[in-house]
Amino acid sequence: VAVSMNNPAYCGAQSSGTATLKLPQPTAITNTILTSWTKGEVLLKNFMNMYNANVLYDAADTSFPYKMWFFGWRATVCNPPYSGCDAIFFARSSNSNQWQVYSGGTSFDSTMNPSKWVPVITAQNKYYDQWHNGDPSVVKVGGTYYIAYSATGFDKDGIDAGQPGDTDGAFNNIMGAASLDGITWQKRSSPLLAAPTEYGSADNGQNRMYHRPSLMYENGKFRLWFDHWDTAHGLSMGYAELSMPNPSSAAFLNAAWTPLYIGSQSLIYQFPNPAVIHIGNTYYAYADTPQYYDAGSGGEWTARKITEATSPDGINWTVRGYINPESGCAADHVPEPYYVGDGKIYLTYGCQKGGTPYDYTYKEIRRMWRPL
Repeated sequence: VAVSMNNPAYCGAQSSGTATLKLPQPTAITNTILTSWTKGEVLLKNFMNMYNANVLYDAADTSFPYKMWFFGWRATVCNPPYSGCDAIFFARSSNSNQWQVYSGGTSFDSTMNPSKWVPVITAQNKYYDQWHNGDPSVVKVGGTYYIAYSATGFDKDGIDAGQPGDTDGAFNNIMGAASLDGITWQKRSSPLLAAPTEYGSADNGQNRMYHRPSLMYENGKFRLWFDHWDTAHGLSMGYAELSMPNPSSAAFLNAAWTPLYIGSQSLIYQFPNPAVIHIGNTYYAYADTPQYYDAGSGGEWTARKITEATSPDGINWTVRGYINPESGCAADHVPEPYYVGDGKIYLTYGCQKGGTPYDYTYKEIRRMWRPL
């Protein structure tokens, strides 16, 4: 199925690697509808276009244990006067219901006034990091926050993708950074993960477009799930890892990652925007898979449904079904799961505007939950 995307934030990057043996890859297209979710709670609103709200429960902070990183446009396209276009923002909460968004210095906005919001990560003037910073995924190890996020630059020819004279599209990659407070970040001096064939090559080539990371640290290593372009199946979920028994900012900012599952060895086919969480003996993955047979008037946008998969190890997956959007949202996209030990899985997601003509931007960041 050929799909034409017009969302500037819906772009990605990729690589090659040696895969180990695993079970046959599932395809995320399913006709099973999951109905056990309680939906509709609004966490952030009034912005122009924001989504991918990654929530971290930080028990060490007794005042604001809930921390959120999200991205997009606050009040104006591309967030002037900040560099690049998409930028990453930060919010905090004492109870996960009422949020305060970082507004610069020591200030936080609790009035949902996006014009006050100040990004914490913006693009640089580098071929791999000039335009898009988004899809944040954060873990805290010891006293340090580590983030993996999507980045794009103008690639080898120095011309923005799709503009006159462009020959190689965008350079799509996964970047990384470290921080002591979750607000002031030190970036890597090179991509965390990018395809060897990405530089100077057109987009949508086989095993390119690494993007949309989901970061985890367990058993002495960082684990990273991400999507990338597979010509046979579209955006599929890949996997990479980094052994680091004693993590530090310096090590994380300089280490070379190993991509293990990509292309024909992708973990799940047709699984864009993946996010993974580990609870007990089970890994849960969520993405917004295009369920093409279920497309409404919004075409491919409304066909994309939040889809759930489970795994005993994070490698071998079973697709369980998808979740229909709730009233007031034309579509629900870009899910991010989190768990705080209360017997519930929580999902944040973007609520798409829709309408006629169809508006793909997101008007609210919402939350749903279900019992384990």
